[in-house]
Amino acid sequence: ALVEAGAETELEERLAQRLEFGTAGLRGLMGAGFSRMNSLTVVQTTQGLWKYLEAECPGAEQRGVAIGHDARHGSARFAELAAAALAAKGVRVHLFNKLVPTPMLAYAVTHFGCAAGIM
Repeated sequence: ALVEAGAETELEERLAQRLEFGTAGLRGLMGAGFSRMNSLTVVQTTQGLWKYLEAECPGAEQRGVAIGHDARHGSARFAELAAAALAAKGVRVHLFNKLVPTPMLAYAVTHFGCAAGIM
């Protein structure tokens, strides 16, 4: 639809660069494209996190990753996608089955000795 509409600027905004990971994590507008929050960017970011953990964190596969979600739009689905991406690599996943505040995720990382946490 954007191509047919001649929305070249919008296409460039969505596809020319990737969503950046900042101090507040991975945040951005929801929508299609590499610079938006969507299923693809969540899976790719999770895979990138795993690649880093695998290289830099001894025993990360067994230590696992804790994953939570909050009330933000898409958060539960994104948590499931992140869990699936890690499980596909054989990583132990601690996935909360209900809404949790971020401090609860931080506690889970410490309590279970996880290599990382994802919210």
